[in-house]
Amino acid sequence: ILGSTERHKIRWFWQRLFRPFPRHWQNKQGDWILCAPGNSAPNPRDNNKTNGPAKIIMSQMPKHFHSLKDHFLMATPALSSGFFAKSLTYICEHNPDGAMGIVINQPSNIPFAKIFEQLDLNTSHCTPDQIALAGGPVQVEHGFLLHDQEGQWESTVQTGSHTWLTTSKDILVAIANGHDTGQTLLALGYAGWSAGQLEDELAANAWLTVAADAEILFETPYEKRLHAAGLRLGIDIHLMSNTAGHS
Repeated sequence: ILGSTERHKIRWFWQRLFRPFPRHWQNKQGDWILCAPGNSAPNPRDNNKTNGPAKIIMSQMPKHFHSLKDHFLMATPALSSGFFAKSLTYICEHNPDGAMGIVINQPSNIPFAKIFEQLDLNTSHCTPDQIALAGGPVQVEHGFLLHDQEGQWESTVQTGSHTWLTTSKDILVAIANGHDTGQTLLALGYAGWSAGQLEDELAANAWLTVAADAEILFETPYEKRLHAAGLRLGIDIHLMSNTAGHS
């Protein structure tokens, strides 16, 4: 049984999970803004750095830039160890200054009910199979909720034609009260790439990419998502060698 001090620390930790996006991520027009080195998106191998705003926003992207927003990144055997081994990542934003995504196939073993309980929310609508995912190694104390139904939430951005990412607590309150928020995926932490980093990793055959699919994102069991994404390319990702070419 935890003492009062330990209980307070745990409560404080969970209270920090849902908070608005950093102010530098959005401007007054709602454009999504990322950070880049010295002024860029945090490196996924550095959990602590968050710097100032980037100079380029989505509406100012050069025409030749190919954004992988609303795509899946499939880890190839070239990523044989570490957090991203055998991972599937949903890219929420990608522009010349970097990229941000949520890993969607690695469980954290923390149930929704535990999070709701620590936030003093009703847990009666939580089911035992609802587990938060380990969304990435950056800001692992923050919660990120992907969902397929638009709503008037305090801190939310659209990441695909029918996909939104929300970090404010109000959406959890709605879920706890039994309101319909559509299909959801809750993750703790995110993955971030600085300017040019993701492109370099793609050139090194670390990732394969395919357009995101709502069925894989919200309906496929997390342990089958990487394989399902590979099938969208007509391959079995688990049979690839670490010398396979980039697609």
